[in-house]
Amino acid sequence: RDPLRLLRAYRFAAVLNFQLDPKTETWINQSKHLIQNVAFERIVQELYLILSTSNSALVLNEINKIGIWQILLQQTLSP
Repeated sequence: RDPLRLLRAYRFAAVLNFQLDPKTETWINQSKHLIQNVAFERIVQELYLILSTSNSALVLNEINKIGIWQILLQQTLSP
């Protein structure tokens, strides 16, 4: 119901130092387009929380691999 959970899953992985299981990653990959429905401010807050973790570089790389960065950038740069 809340597409921000896509990013939140990665934040929990960073905070708790674990990798998402393949089924969760598959679900995120299939649902990543829904992130476009989240307010920009909420996305920024979640990214800030990810960046505040010691594992942020690894997690941001995973977010990039699955294609969420591309969607976020398109959303941000669209008129």
